[in-house]
Amino acid sequence: LEYKLGINGLLRGGAVVIVCAVLFLVALALGRGWITPTIQFVGELLLCFGFVGLGLWKHGEREDFGQLMVGIGSFGLYASFAGGHLYKHLYAGEVLVGLYVLLSLVNLGFSHIRASKSFLCIGLIGGLAAALMPMQKDKVLLDFAVHFLILIPCALIIIRNKWNGMAALMWVVSTAALIPATTSDFIQAY
Repeated sequence: LEYKLGINGLLRGGAVVIVCAVLFLVALALGRGWITPTIQFVGELLLCFGFVGLGLWKHGEREDFGQLMVGIGSFGLYASFAGGHLYKHLYAGEVLVGLYVLLSLVNLGFSHIRASKSFLCIGLIGGLAAALMPMQKDKVLLDFAVHFLILIPCALIIIRNKWNGMAALMWVVSTAALIPATTSDFIQAY
């Protein structure tokens, strides 16, 4: 009983105490201004790249552990990029669109290499989100360009792997993503 309590209870309890201590120290540093938004952003990126690196290192583990870690890191990068623009105001919206497109193309490349439907969806949705970001009357053509920049590699991956269900999903999602552009009053969009 002592052994089980020591291994299970104390080990997990110690881990919880350490996590709480780190969170307290980070909150204290944020409150006192010791951690700037730039340092926060770099820390977020390092954490996300850590997940990606761990996932690539452990790609042969059971239960797709490596792929799950890479997916968590990828989602974290999307969130960090959005937070860097929306909350921390570190860069312009055009840079955010470029980062989203680049990350989506990397996810699509990972999908191509590993024949992964999950990363195809991550790349497709992230890329279409990037295509919707510059939606203004004067940027409809940019929306279409980014839209098809993402759809072409998606279609090639789907054709290569013969994923009929994914083709239907891509068609539905990409058509829904075009609705804001086609309902704009910009004549050339039609």
